[in-house]
Amino acid sequence: MSSQRRRTRSRRIVAACSVLAVAFLVVAVALVVETLAALTAAAVVALLAGIVAARVLVGELAQTRREWAKDRAEQARSYQGVMAARMREQAVYAASITDEVTRQARTITELHGERRLLECRLAELVARLRTETYRSAELQADLSDLRAEAEEIAAEGGTGWDGADVPTIVDLLNWEQAVAAPAVDSTGQRKPA
Repeated sequence: MSSQRRRTRSRRIVAACSVLAVAFLVVAVALVVETLAALTAAAVVALLAGIVAARVLVGELAQTRREWAKDRAEQARSYQGVMAARMREQAVYAASITDEVTRQARTITELHGERRLLECRLAELVARLRTETYRSAELQADLSDLRAEAEEIAAEGGTGWDGADVPTIVDLLNWEQAVAAPAVDSTGQRKPA
């Protein structure tokens, strides 16, 4: 606030009180004298003092109200400036939050898309794993059959074995180790089957 609500007494109020005090003294003197002329003069002085004091107090009250209105108008203008600044700040904040929410929504959408792609890729890999597991089981069964057959032939003393065009047991064992060992390329990544 530019001015205080509770102010010191103004000169006008002091003057009005002084006029009323003088009127009181005139009336008191007239009562002591007890003459008609003194009482009439005291009454006229008291009436004029009351009118003058009332007029001075009305002027002072009007002046005080004008000052208070001026003070409130200044406060309203300063508050209006503060509110305009706050509204600008709010608009900037709202725009930044809107951008952030939009960016996060875009990121969420992208992550959902990536998740769906990864789920599809995982499903493909699981299907390939099942296929390769089935193939490996078949090859293990074939290998077991070949070993059993080789053991039978070896037990029979090698008769009936024409090994010219059939892979040897050593070749089959090497092949089994190659299948069992994970295939890794030069970058250290698994090679697809």
